[in-house]
Amino acid sequence: MSRRHMTLLITVAVLVLLYAAGGIYFKNFLRIPVIINLFGDNAFTGITAVGMTFVIISGGIDLSVGSA
Repeated sequence: MSRRHMTLLITVAVLVLLYAAGGIYFKNFLRIPVIINLFGDNAFTGITAVGMTFVIISGGIDLSVGSA
């Protein structure tokens, strides 16, 4: 398995473990609307991360992000 795939696998495993821990501590955390809200409310962070990744890959240096 390549390093890139290992990094993705570890990231998904950490997400699943943290979600399971939330389910243990909070009884309603394992409901489907919580998953939808988790990704929906944090979509802007994911979009920013993808944009910054493209800047890093293209060799750009300026990664400053203005506050919204």
